[in-house]
Amino acid sequence: MRFAGVYTVRVRNTPTEVSGEAVNFIVCNRVPEITYLDLPGLGPDNLPLPELTPIPIFGPGPGPVFIDIKINGKDFHPPGLRDPGTLVGIANTVPDIFPAVVPLIGSTPQCILVNGRSPFPLGVRVYDLAGNPAAGVSVTFTAPSVVTTAPTGSFPGGASTVTVVTDADGFAFASVFTANPFAGTYVVSAEATVGGFLLTTVFNLTNYNSGETCSSFGLAAEYVSSQQIIVHGVPIPNKGTYTVQVANVSPCGGYSNLRSFVITDAQPGTNPIMISLNPRSVAAGSASFTLTGGGANLTSTSWINFGAVRLSTTFLDSNTLTATVPASLVASSGIVPVTVTKPGTSTDTGGTSRRVEFIVRNIPTVTFLSPSSIKAGSSDFTLTVSGANFQSNAFINFGTTALTTQFVDANTLKATVPASLVAFAGNVAVSVTNPGGLSDTGGTSSTLNFQVKP
Repeated sequence: MRFAGVYTVRVRNTPTEVSGEAVNFIVCNRVPEITYLDLPGLGPDNLPLPELTPIPIFGPGPGPVFIDIKINGKDFHPPGLRDPGTLVGIANTVPDIFPAVVPLIGSTPQCILVNGRSPFPLGVRVYDLAGNPAAGVSVTFTAPSVVTTAPTGSFPGGASTVTVVTDADGFAFASVFTANPFAGTYVVSAEATVGGFLLTTVFNLTNYNSGETCSSFGLAAEYVSSQQIIVHGVPIPNKGTYTVQVANVSPCGGYSNLRSFVITDAQPGTNPIMISLNPRSVAAGSASFTLTGGGANLTSTSWINFGAVRLSTTFLDSNTLTATVPASLVASSGIVPVTVTKPGTSTDTGGTSRRVEFIVRNIPTVTFLSPSSIKAGSSDFTLTVSGANFQSNAFINFGTTALTTQFVDANTLKATVPASLVAFAGNVAVSVTNPGGLSDTGGTSSTLNFQVKP
């Protein structure tokens, strides 16, 4: 089974029996796991949280920066009729915040957003001066005055402060926090003293009006494989620490581990920065197209490098360049590193940015099905799919079911279609998928209809 859910099997005593005994069984989603994140122009972040390398992409201009984030791991699910696919939550936190779920209580509860993105609890992780988790440290959480008509909240018993001692791993959580009925933004602080130094961090909270939503889980993600999903256009409203978590829905399923990355200011006069590409992929064999690169520290003399090829580049502003990519550079599938170069001047050494990956996808095409129809209630049969650009690990999709597929050659695939998929009359969409895996060069063809006749 390709998707989790509750399935019914009917056992028939004879091939001609219309119905039989129904047996239900459950196919479970697994708990996903994040192993590392691929961020714009950088490698994986698979270092411990205290060792995360700051990423200098946040420019001085107003408004958020938008980036793409590749999430690598295992047990990610594609969207389907019975499964929305692996869901993604991304929270803008402050250093050493450990996110989870906020429980809300009260007669007129409000929806709380922590740091503008996700409903996370008030929790911190404290490190000592050597960078090790500090146990037994008192952390005091303080909310604005609860005697007010302004947006705020309180801890159990209506208290505006609560003190929690860190556990053996340095974590301290501020139990239940209840928002008051007034919508708006405010700050809750957390303080601790370690080695004689006062450490302070803040939570930027927002109370929402009744009927508004604040859950960030469900961010749109592109499914590449069970080992990778991509979230496009993630808004980075300000510098700080960002935490990523994914979840698979029931049946079974659950929340993954957490991965974090740090965003800092982009300093003037430093190397140029490449953040995003539009488009970020094309099919192999495409015609020439215009590529737009977004970043920071760009000048009128900067140019885009597509792989090792310097493109004729148009400067739009200090954050945007465009260039035409000729068809010859995307004739075959693969990963193309894209960078931007800023030549040096008497006051600026210039340099070349870190790379952002551009994907030239190997998109298969389907041109013919054999057979193209069958009578409803037929037994298992062999389906032959003809087309082009089939990889050796390509598979046939019969509706939403991925079939175990035999690779014949780059133009032919075969698979056995079980009788259960043609039990009822109707049209079934058939397509072919070239898995991309972590290289992300695959794709799925357009569909041809297979007719199950009455």
